[in-house]
Amino acid sequence: MGSLIVTWSPIAGQGGSSTLTSSLASIMALETTRKVLFTHAKPSKTVLDKLYRTSDTSLMRGGMEGLERLVKSKMLKPESIPDYTDTIYIGKLDYLQSGYNDELNEVE
Repeated sequence: MGSLIVTWSPIAGQGGSSTLTSSLASIMALETTRKVLFTHAKPSKTVLDKLYRTSDTSLMRGGMEGLERLVKSKMLKPESIPDYTDTIYIGKLDYLQSGYNDELNEVE
């Protein structure tokens, strides 16, 4: 079974939790034998989406929205999760983007 690590800041956009999350995920993926998946809980675009989005196609069919569709249709299986993520380090680090179709260029 996997582990869950949560970062949080009471100050939106200024607490450094995106940087910390990105750093922790990268270090864990590179320094351990575990495969790491990281995401965020904000239901809209974030700095992480802008940094780690690797394709427009995954945004249209995947991300959190794609997984939500699978859950609602009762078709979600653990082996299908990587189909909805962006690979950062092959076999080590994946990012699950928000999947919401906001313009990501607006994030500063």
